[in-house]
Amino acid sequence: MKNLRGDSDLSKVSAGEFGEQIQKGATAILANGWTIKQRKVSSENRIEVINRPGLDFSDSEITIFKQKGAFTEIVAWRERVFIPQGADAV
Repeated sequence: MKNLRGDSDLSKVSAGEFGEQIQKGATAILANGWTIKQRKVSSENRIEVINRPGLDFSDSEITIFKQKGAFTEIVAWRERVFIPQGADAV
C-alpha cells in the first residue's frame, strides 16, 4: 500500500479493504504509474494491473507478477495481468 500516491483514498487501508474498494469500483494509481482497477473480461469481474498508457509489461515484470500469484491472459493480442479474487486470492 505504501506505493499508492498520497492523494489516493486507498493509500491508508488494509489489504482486505483495498481489495473491497477496488471491487466496488475504486481505482488505485501506483507511484510507478501502474493502475489497479476492476474490469469485466469474458463476462467476469476481475482485478487488473494496468501499465502506464501505451506500454506493455516486460517479460521480467510478468514473471514477477506470476511468482507473486497473479495470472495473465491474452486478450485482443495483449498479455494482461490479473490479481486472483475469492478462494484463489493471494
